[in-house]
Amino acid sequence: MRTGKTTKFELPPFHPFFQRSWHSEIWKHVTPEARLVYLALCARYSTKLRNNGKLFLSVRKASKELGFHKDIIAQALRELEFYGFIVMSNPGSLGVVGRGKSPSWRITELPYMNEPPSYDFERHTGEEFQEQHTPAYYRRKEQRLARLMAFKARQPVSPLGSQPVSNSHKKLEPCPEHSGHPVRSTQDTSVRDTRDSLRQTQQKTVRDTQDILSVSTASEPVRAPEAKPVPAHVGRRRAELATKAEQDLLLMVTMLRKLLGNKATNTVWNNEMLTYGKGWSPRSFCRRLNTLKARQWVRMVGDGAANLKGSKAPEGALYEATDKAPDADSHERLS
Repeated sequence: MRTGKTTKFELPPFHPFFQRSWHSEIWKHVTPEARLVYLALCARYSTKLRNNGKLFLSVRKASKELGFHKDIIAQALRELEFYGFIVMSNPGSLGVVGRGKSPSWRITELPYMNEPPSYDFERHTGEEFQEQHTPAYYRRKEQRLARLMAFKARQPVSPLGSQPVSNSHKKLEPCPEHSGHPVRSTQDTSVRDTRDSLRQTQQKTVRDTQDILSVSTASEPVRAPEAKPVPAHVGRRRAELATKAEQDLLLMVTMLRKLLGNKATNTVWNNEMLTYGKGWSPRSFCRRLNTLKARQWVRMVGDGAANLKGSKAPEGALYEATDKAPDADSHERLS
């Protein structure tokens, strides 16, 4: 007499799938990608939570699970909705904190809100699903086709009228013949003769062009390229900049002679120029001071080596204007 308990066979964890949709005629028209997406949606249904109508599956998450591109996942969801297997209960939105929320779906084979299943796929008319694009997509497609046809129309045509002329064709070499198995040449004699004649014509045209160029270059002297005329506004601007640079140099000399007693240090001279206006930063002042040194308009008192352009003056050194510097009375800005 058996007194032990009988062991019950338990199934491992599985996802439900419904026989009513499997045996329906419209299921045969569904693509394999859409079928897998439908299984992924059914796997998110819980019999305890009864969350039908709140099933959400983002295209990126489904792409990672199923191994398809996200565009294929989105197309599969539209296909399932077209055939009536799923219905969108809540469209996608941006969310409160700015993060996107995927739409929620309802499976028509499951009860929803205390209502029996609707089985919308059984009322489908049998029309095949066709992916629809926006009108802008078809306009772009027509534009690309028009550009392609225009490009082909601009291509030169060979005398045979069949293929465009191309200089990058490969030279056909005869196939080696085996002693036991002779191989017939597949190249037509007429086509080969036509290609040879075209190649000879092109070579002759190149030689004639080179001869004409050599004769023309030998008979006519080589002319230097003519300089393009400078526009009037560019010339006026260059003249204004040159005049302003000269005025700045004269202004420095005038300040040194009349306001500083023709003796001042680098720092005092620069501070005095800053009170006059903008554009007298220490870097700009040193650049103009080097120009004055190069023209020998100013010199350093008691140190001849520091008068060279770019040389560093010792601390506390005094500058004075030389006799070569122009007179301050000719300065238009101080007159």
